[in-house]
Amino acid sequence: MKYTFGKAKQLLARSCHSKAEDIGEKINIAVRALCDTNPFEHEFLRQVVRMTSATPVFSLPQGATGLVRVCVNGRPTTLHGPDFQFLSSGPGDLDMVPGGYERFGGDVADLGTSPVWMQPSGFGWLAATYKGSALQPPITVHATGMDGDRVTFKLMPKAESAPLEYDKAHPVRTIDSVVLDPSTDNYISLYMTEVLPARSECLVARYHPGFHVPEFRRYRLPCLPHPGPYEILAEIQFEPPDLIDDEDVIPFPSLEPIKSMILYEYSNQNLEGTAAEAYLKQAQEWLARANQRNRLQQGPVTLNVPYEGSVGQLCDALDNL
Repeated sequence: MKYTFGKAKQLLARSCHSKAEDIGEKINIAVRALCDTNPFEHEFLRQVVRMTSATPVFSLPQGATGLVRVCVNGRPTTLHGPDFQFLSSGPGDLDMVPGGYERFGGDVADLGTSPVWMQPSGFGWLAATYKGSALQPPITVHATGMDGDRVTFKLMPKAESAPLEYDKAHPVRTIDSVVLDPSTDNYISLYMTEVLPARSECLVARYHPGFHVPEFRRYRLPCLPHPGPYEILAEIQFEPPDLIDDEDVIPFPSLEPIKSMILYEYSNQNLEGTAAEAYLKQAQEWLARANQRNRLQQGPVTLNVPYEGSVGQLCDALDNL
């Protein structure tokens, strides 16, 4: 069962020797500590998501470190790292199919990171909004302007309930980077609309306040057999950012390991070494059991070794054994 940050604060404040105003920070410390223990072995730090991309380039949300495996339009694909963009024969090799062959699943190429989900297709104006009731400081935008020169300007976020106010003094062609003020404490959304002709607003990014120079990992789908939209089924590795909003989701399916880590920190501060070791052991054992349960849910892998043409067939060298 998954819990929201607001519900977790409500439940844990009563059992973790914490005041209501302090429990949020303690939960984040506990979540960070749990995620730092062999993160690549934690099944719950990998999420399977289904999404649709209108273009061959798509971005992952903040907190995502990269793709683990992916299917495009129902077919498995091959993941390629950034090195494939620097092939001596040119990155277009991924867009070509050798003569006599037919593309089966396609490829997914890592494009590195970008400060926005999508770059403007033309010159555009920008606007920013913030979530919550407290005023947020301006964000700094580094961009390429209409004349090709690099421009830097401040963009003041407005409340989500207010109409969007575009900064018409700074039309941009590409967004190079965005910097959040260190005092930002809530989510910031960045919108764009094209200068000519003016079109409806488009959300190009939503920034977590914990990332002062936010970036999104981007991927490209080269040489697909038909135009978009593309159906993408992906397993994504996450490194969860701090929980900010009461609607943020705790990355663990139980509050027990978080409770154990909070009590571990409390016992350490009170020099209760034996109790601290017991709470730490409880958290580690829960992680081990949860990982084991997730692996068992996958089911056994069966290879069809006698069947000629199967992916799992025996090689010809073993036919006489």
